[in-house]
Amino acid sequence: MIAHPTCGALMSVCKNSVSVLQTDCGTPYRIWSADLWECPDCGEQILGGFGRTPVAERWDDDFAALAKSADYTVAWRLGAPPKAQP
Repeated sequence: MIAHPTCGALMSVCKNSVSVLQTDCGTPYRIWSADLWECPDCGEQILGGFGRTPVAERWDDDFAALAKSADYTVAWRLGAPPKAQP
C-alpha cells in the first residue's frame, strides 16, 4: 500500500513493468523494471516496486538499444537512492 503524502489518497498501480533508465551525473548507467503508481485524486504519479537487480547495465551488448526505448529516466548518484522531497 502506498499513500499520497499530500492528499492522503491510496495510490494504485496504473502500469506494471515500465522500463526506467538510471543515470549518474547525466551518464546512462542501468535499466530497471518498476511499476508506475498514480493517485486517483490528484493524478500525481510515482515509480516504485523496482526489481532487486537491473534489467541491463551499461556494459551489456544491448544496453544502448534498451536505453533508447526506456519509458522513464531518473537521475541519482550511485550508491545513494534518490532523496524524497518534502
